[in-house]
Amino acid sequence: MTLLTHRLRSGLIGRLRSGIGIAEALTALVLLCLILIEVWYLTDRSTGASLLATGLAALAVIPVVFIRVAPTAAFVFNLVALVPLIALTEPSDFYQWTQLICMVMVAVLVRHWWAWLTLPLSLIAVGFYFQQFPDEAETDATVAAILLLWLAIWLVGRIFGGANERGNLRQERDLSVALAEARQAKLEHEADRRMMAQEVHDILGHSLNVMLVHAGAARGALAKDPAQAVQALTTIESAGRGALDDLDRVLGLLQPVDEAAPLAPQPGLDDLATLVANASGDGLRVELHQAVSADDIPRSQQLALYRVAQEAMTNVVKHADATAVSIDVASDDSMVTIAVTDDGKGLGRSKPGRGRRGMAARAEALGGSFDVEPAPSGGTVVRCSLPVAS
Repeated sequence: MTLLTHRLRSGLIGRLRSGIGIAEALTALVLLCLILIEVWYLTDRSTGASLLATGLAALAVIPVVFIRVAPTAAFVFNLVALVPLIALTEPSDFYQWTQLICMVMVAVLVRHWWAWLTLPLSLIAVGFYFQQFPDEAETDATVAAILLLWLAIWLVGRIFGGANERGNLRQERDLSVALAEARQAKLEHEADRRMMAQEVHDILGHSLNVMLVHAGAARGALAKDPAQAVQALTTIESAGRGALDDLDRVLGLLQPVDEAAPLAPQPGLDDLATLVANASGDGLRVELHQAVSADDIPRSQQLALYRVAQEAMTNVVKHADATAVSIDVASDDSMVTIAVTDDGKGLGRSKPGRGRRGMAARAEALGGSFDVEPAPSGGTVVRCSLPVAS
């Protein structure tokens, strides 16, 4: 409904902006000149009758000028001026043609019921003319022929009007399709942006937290245990390189296809061991129990499971004060599940942040489930289950 209203409003504004058509103005001028010549020179009228006929004729002709701007209003205005012109003046060979022009233009341009109402109103006006001036109707056949002429011209107008309506409907359909496609493209673009933002958040959030934890451990062990400090620095270097590789891959998605560099594979279940190695240390023991072969899991599910484990480990490092974490991956015929369990301080009154919302969105996008709940040991369990595509 909004689209149709917009089209009608824009069409009317376009007509008003286009101004008065030259053809309409010339037609109205020619008709007015012919009527004035007939009134003042070809008939024997009094001055008062001639002035009255001139005024009413001008009122009947003016709507022809605006017939394309407001066809329905022009038809009504012409008819209102034409009835007293017929009733109060003498017969004419010209002023009735103004009504014919208005009738056929309404039949061509107007889409609603007015296009059909104009025909009986016009025929009534013709019948009124012959009733007022019976001498103009030489025979009944003459009246019938004129009525048939009005009907034929109206039918031609409706044929062109129908073609015009079909063209407008096609334009509205095409516009609706274009708007729907634009809205869909916008939704897809926003979804891609959210996905990209979540990827960058997961990459930087996890890597930076791992690097900060191991940087603190290296600083504390530098004087007492240089070997442990070196191991922590090595972990920092590895985490940093991994983050840079992931960022290169994500940013590569933003480049045009012909300019994008070859992309590294998305992280998956085989990369969980590296995730565990980077997160272990400085009093945190991380164990991986994986009873699933990565080859049996689609890459999209593998990426989501890896990101869930990565974000869960980030939260453990930042908030949990845990000493032990277990990452368990299992599957059955239809679902693959990852559970990250820590023995930290638990959920408390914490509210879901960007990371937790992102994990839930990943699971939902793949038709799976995600939940965070207290662990029996007092810590937290982050669990994500995804369907395995056949």
